[in-house]
Amino acid sequence: MGYRLDPQQPVAHDVPRIADRQLELSIEALTGINHAESDTAVHAARRRIKKVRALIRLMRPVLGRRGRAANRRLRAANRLLAPIADGQASLATLTQVAERYGHGLPPDVTALVRASLLRRQSLADEEAALNDVLHTAAALLRAERDGVKDWVLSETGFDAVAPGVKRTARAARRAMVKAMASSRSERYHTWRQRVKDQWLQVRLLQERCGNGLALDERRLEELDGCLGDCHNCAVLCDVLASDATLNGDDAAHLLSLVRRYERELPRRACRLGTTVHHETPKRFVSRVRRLWRSARRTRRSPQRGTSWRPAA
Repeated sequence: MGYRLDPQQPVAHDVPRIADRQLELSIEALTGINHAESDTAVHAARRRIKKVRALIRLMRPVLGRRGRAANRRLRAANRLLAPIADGQASLATLTQVAERYGHGLPPDVTALVRASLLRRQSLADEEAALNDVLHTAAALLRAERDGVKDWVLSETGFDAVAPGVKRTARAARRAMVKAMASSRSERYHTWRQRVKDQWLQVRLLQERCGNGLALDERRLEELDGCLGDCHNCAVLCDVLASDATLNGDDAAHLLSLVRRYERELPRRACRLGTTVHHETPKRFVSRVRRLWRSARRTRRSPQRGTSWRPAA
């Protein structure tokens, strides 16, 4: 079933199963490599941790204090790994900018910046290896996984997820309003975090809702990607502004292009956001509830073309 609530299982049993599996995969990603240079594996581990945190936020109203504590510890583990993943994100953003504005960007400048980013990434990898970051993070995740079996929900069925669905939708909507009223990149990063929570939670609910949230999932994923690019541009701008190894004119030229791209992204994010967050949280919960109940009735009804016959 993967990262989905199984329609055939009680929610209270399925939530620990999902958390346990995602933590297991994250630990495997971190312990299956010998060097911190394997940034793809670190990125995969962080993605799994974010999935568990989104699950916890969905269930937090019915999981209580245990969920809040687990969320804090997982956030700390993810922050340990962030410097390794940031280098990969900066390289991806540089590629996007080069493809978008390549006609105004000399290839040798792109190559120099890429080399500088790779040096920074290598230093981050070496520091992570020196501080044994991967093993520390894996140990934290193992301890967290041991505690998952003790999770107890105070509600069952849709009542277990409804408060979390509403809470996340409200948080994402409010974060959008604050971001639109400000040009600060921090506001857009916060919005992105809340959108990612909602996107991952919709993925969790899909099977339970008869795949009736497919459009929501696609829109949230697109918005998450756009807001992620906003954050990556801000990180790349910081790198370009502080890198003394780059020629001043070259760095300034590339910086102007990155900032141009950075100015375009919020406008696109706002267009996507007004579509994604057009419903009030209350109406969104009501729609999810209808889909949940409709899918449950469909699963319980006899298949068409079959009839009941008494046992011989």
